[in-house]
Amino acid sequence: ADGIYGPPQAADGAVMVRADLDVVRELAAHGVLATSLGADLAASNGDLAAVRLLREYGVHCTSEGADQALASGFLEVVRDLEAHGILPTQRNPRA
Repeated sequence: ADGIYGPPQAADGAVMVRADLDVVRELAAHGVLATSLGADLAASNGDLAAVRLLREYGVHCTSEGADQALASGFLEVVRDLEAHGILPTQRNPRA
């Protein structure tokens, strides 16, 4: 049977710089899901759409992603993560 196969790192790569959400969806449709590293990368890049999409697939950020989003000033991402129980461990350096 034809299909898409690969390690989770392939899906993490799809969200590294600016998430290609179509690629993320296609990989997920074939059972290749990103890891929390991919979700953290999306958060650190301020890519709220990717963070939310990965959450739909059960892939969640860690406090590291929340810390990186906070340090970069992506407060909308931080608020979204906090609403889902993922809290930054650092204080806002811009406050």
